[in-house]
Amino acid sequence: MIDNIVFTVTGLKAKVWRLNIKPDYQTGADHYTGHIGNMAIHETLNGVTINGSIAKYIQGENETPLTREQVAEGLYKLEKETGLNLKQAILRRVEIGTSIILQNPVAEYLRNFDPLPRYKRIKIDNTAGLESVTYHTKTGAVAFCIYDKNKELADGGEHIPVLFQDCNIARLEYRILNRTGIKSLLGNGHDLTPWNITDKETYRTLAGQFFDFYNSIPKTGRRIFIDGGRELKPSGFSEVLAEAYKQGHPEQYRALLQQAIDRGIVSSKSTERIREKGRKNARNYTFSDTNGLITELDEKVQQWASYGA
Repeated sequence: MIDNIVFTVTGLKAKVWRLNIKPDYQTGADHYTGHIGNMAIHETLNGVTINGSIAKYIQGENETPLTREQVAEGLYKLEKETGLNLKQAILRRVEIGTSIILQNPVAEYLRNFDPLPRYKRIKIDNTAGLESVTYHTKTGAVAFCIYDKNKELADGGEHIPVLFQDCNIARLEYRILNRTGIKSLLGNGHDLTPWNITDKETYRTLAGQFFDFYNSIPKTGRRIFIDGGRELKPSGFSEVLAEAYKQGHPEQYRALLQQAIDRGIVSSKSTERIREKGRKNARNYTFSDTNGLITELDEKVQQWASYGA
């Protein structure tokens, strides 16, 4: 579903919102801030920018999924209550995501999400366990986040919908964070308006990018076994042993490799060979099986991307 959006309306007609909504503050001659529900409004010389969760705006929470039709209802409501014409707005940020009910605590799934090449991975971890994993580009154009939704709501004192109470809820979000990213990934080089995300084609494109990003993330925790139908030589046993350690202890595996690299005992060429071997082993099911947790999550994400988006 579509969740957080950010858009800007420029020109003199953008000031019309102040005829319908009393600003909270005036911080300068042409600088105002206000809100309508959970949607924040900021006016500067560059125009009026509105940001917030469209789901929270129309239903009070963003855990229950919205349909495209409900997103359109939210935009109609924004136009009516602010007086702004959103067909003239420029979309600057959009998020699409889903809340998935899982059999086990969310932290058990999160620990299997490995680093993704060319993306920075940020993990939020504390004494209560792993809470979130976020991937983002260096340019800040795109991010993907997986986190424990009910824990976030409980920590913030927010209401948990009846459907999701006493459940393990993983929230997955694909975020296009700036105007350049939206033009490149959704607009074929052109700006989009908030109304464009209610178009079926654009919506499906966004859902497809969500699914592609999720699938590109390496996941560990696979079960390693010894094939009893073939002879296992010492080199083969070492390979199976190394992969078992990597799947069971991915952080320690990466730390050992980085330590060897830092000490100069593994060359850059050897490092690439080790990493390429790791990528090859990740596709080799002759001595490993899928992780049950990830299999469950994969199936539910695919079901949402195919039927629920």
